[in-house]
Amino acid sequence: MKSFLLSIILILAFPVNALAMTCTAGSSSYATIQSAIDDVACDEVKVPDGVYREHLNIARDVSIVGGSRDTTIIDASGATGVAVYVSLVASVSISNLAVTKGTGGPVASAVESRGNLSLQNVWVYDNGGSNSAVFSGGSNIQIKGSVIEDNSGTGLHISAGNNHRIQDSDVRRNDSTGIYLKYAGNVSIISTRVHLNGMSGLIASDANGGRSRTILTINDSDISGNDFGGIRIYEGAQAVISESIVSKNRAIHPSGDCMHIRGGGITNQGNMVISKSSVIQNDSDVAGGGVYNTGILVINDSLVVENRVSSLSSCEVLGGGGIYNGEDYSGVGSLIILRSGVNKNQSEKHGGGIYSAENQMLKLINTTISSNVAEKKGGGIYFTKGGSLMHVSIFDNKAKAGGGLYPKRDNVTQQWPGISFKNTAIAKNSPVDCRGKGLVSNGHNLDGDGSCNLDVLNNDIPSTDPRVTPLQSDGYHVPLKCNSKLVDRADVTNIHKDQRKLLRPVAACVALEKVPDIGAIEYHPELDN
Repeated sequence: MKSFLLSIILILAFPVNALAMTCTAGSSSYATIQSAIDDVACDEVKVPDGVYREHLNIARDVSIVGGSRDTTIIDASGATGVAVYVSLVASVSISNLAVTKGTGGPVASAVESRGNLSLQNVWVYDNGGSNSAVFSGGSNIQIKGSVIEDNSGTGLHISAGNNHRIQDSDVRRNDSTGIYLKYAGNVSIISTRVHLNGMSGLIASDANGGRSRTILTINDSDISGNDFGGIRIYEGAQAVISESIVSKNRAIHPSGDCMHIRGGGITNQGNMVISKSSVIQNDSDVAGGGVYNTGILVINDSLVVENRVSSLSSCEVLGGGGIYNGEDYSGVGSLIILRSGVNKNQSEKHGGGIYSAENQMLKLINTTISSNVAEKKGGGIYFTKGGSLMHVSIFDNKAKAGGGLYPKRDNVTQQWPGISFKNTAIAKNSPVDCRGKGLVSNGHNLDGDGSCNLDVLNNDIPSTDPRVTPLQSDGYHVPLKCNSKLVDRADVTNIHKDQRKLLRPVAACVALEKVPDIGAIEYHPELDN
């Protein structure tokens, strides 16, 4: 008797748990999904396999669970408007189903959320309208294991809230942009593919101030094959891209807008860090085949390889097959590259590897610039203002003028840009290693043909074959051998690791004490023999 009374007391004490229940749509009790949602007693709505021709309006906390995204389908073709609407006050979880044939509300065709929304193992496809397939203007959206594809507008648009997350998902073949972010707060994109979209793969834009600034993190993701650039970070937004691939994107524009067909792989007009990532085989009609930067950009431990600037439009080509660093209406570019490779890029005009223009800052440390080609000037680097190179290797680049470095004199002031370099190797470039003036040696540099304004009294080594092997198949670095003229010839600095993050200096071949090597790579006998 006492146990029975205790049970009654516990039930009365926790009435929410006692009343919680799962309801099944398409049953005798709930003919539709919406009827189960409307019953506030239903905490979870199970949706068996089948096609449900309805629109959902969700104004409370609820979980909607389908059988499988391949076989449980919300078909919104029976009426106009967004297929699934989540109100401001609701926290909703939707899983294991598909949403299709939405024809479009004011901002979305498939899913519009003004509250908190979780989409897990959801397939959003073949929705119409010119707006987004999925729109989040609420507190938070979490997307995992889902696919957003073949929609007529943007795939996913987030325009409010904070701490959004897209993980293990695929956003592909949407007619417009894959993912569009504006005033979105913190957004994490993890292990996700954004590819083959008709416009950009991903845009983050917070221009003109506003609400919550977009702070984007992309990790272990693939942004590829998009038609208006892979990633575009505009004014006000911030991004960190790590352990990701940005490849085979094209900066083209259907209207032929010359300003916006820049940055085949990545455009940065905000603040960005690219770390442990690869920017490969992207194309631009105007500038920055791999990366176009007019903001603040740091690239570390990364590859910018086999990108190209080659115009298919009437727009004037600027250059920067690998990277364009300059200024436009949004600001002045600042570029720092650490422990990276800018190799095998091509420009139809200037700057096969890097084009650094106007009033920008350019700083390279422990970086290899190799096997780039410019059809006109500056196969390795073309620059119009100053910068600095420390432990940089510039090998095997080609151009009509200035195969390695090409400084351009200012047309108005007639002054040459001042680029300083130390512990740097410039050799085996065609037709010459350096062209023009404005190169300032800070000592312990090597050139192959005497064209880089070096001075033996400054411990430079002019007109000397460095005896290095070709660029490695990884496209990352040019290794040294024991007989290289770069070994044990550099000055001691506070840079204690090389491009590969190996210790610098080490005892090697020539000097009895530990003396660092010229260029990006430190010779390590146990690895490089």
